[in-house]
Amino acid sequence: MAIKIALALGGGAARGLAHIGVLKVLEEEKIKVDLIVGTSIGAIIGGLYALDPRAERLEKRVLEYLESEPFRKLRIDSFHQDKAKENSNRSRRWLLPLIPTGFLEKGIFLSRSLTRLSFISPDIVRENSRYLFGDSKFHESRIPLYLIATDIGSGTEAILSRGLIREAVAASCAIPSVMPPVCIDGKILVDGGCVSLVPIQAARRLGADLVIACNVGKSRLAPLKPLKSGLEVIIRSYDITLFYLRNHQLKEADVLICPKVGEVNWADFSRAKECIREGEGAAREAIGEIRRKKLWKQIRRFFLFRA
Repeated sequence: MAIKIALALGGGAARGLAHIGVLKVLEEEKIKVDLIVGTSIGAIIGGLYALDPRAERLEKRVLEYLESEPFRKLRIDSFHQDKAKENSNRSRRWLLPLIPTGFLEKGIFLSRSLTRLSFISPDIVRENSRYLFGDSKFHESRIPLYLIATDIGSGTEAILSRGLIREAVAASCAIPSVMPPVCIDGKILVDGGCVSLVPIQAARRLGADLVIACNVGKSRLAPLKPLKSGLEVIIRSYDITLFYLRNHQLKEADVLICPKVGEVNWADFSRAKECIREGEGAAREAIGEIRRKKLWKQIRRFFLFRA
């Protein structure tokens, strides 16, 4: 009796381009994916692939998008700065402790967010999501698709699976203070990574027998630097919380694929091809484990069915 295989794609901005490499290898190895669950960048990559499950076309489309005018309007490159520039401008920036730790470490100080809901305007976000997904709806996807966002009102996970894909993607990618919250069905939604960094539990609840998870986060905490202020203590503490939350959630995956992209700056999309290659390499290393786990699940299902 067939088992249901889910692919859980986690968040990580530019690092998440490694998901493309993972999909390329799964496709080459004829590992059939029965549903895709995505958070943040995982929602973008998973959504595009679910609509048109051909990895080579996905890679081409994403690389073209990174050269497009809508993507340039996001000004993502303004978040990516080398350390020298960061240090020289440090005294002129505001620190926002509510945005993801990685942003603070890389010098993202969004003073605009003190007077606006987000650094990037809703119009630009809509332009980008429309460019990628047009008016495609969930029921049009060739692989069942589920996208994860966070209900900022209740503090719970929201699983989005109907309506316009572009709206759900915008919600799943709505990094607090960077991109605007999205209202869907009366709920105010933000980045799914706030509650589900890699959506393994959601995949399990959606009926998956075998969950293949792709984690593009850092595998270890960065070395502790001298602490010079209370804010730096807060940032380090938040970093620890995220690290342990991610590791706790990752334990529930049947197969965990971890491309070596942890040192790539979240906003450095110029390293797209490198991230894709790392995804391919990590997926190839995991193919043997995927086949073993799949066989074991099939055998177990067979005997449970016969009992």
